[in-house]
Amino acid sequence: MKKISIITVQNIDISISTENNVDYICLTDMVKGQEGEDHIRQLDAQSQYA
Repeated sequence: MKKISIITVQNIDISISTENNVDYICLTDMVKGQEGEDHIRQLDAQSQYA
């Protein structure tokens, strides 16, 4: 069973899910806290031109 917890780091809520005793952090939550930035789409766009 998957367990989801939330921690707050520098006023940003970050989800942590645990499955089979392995923790996974939500990278989307981490970058979502940076206002006006869409790092995931920027990364994808940059990889198209590499």
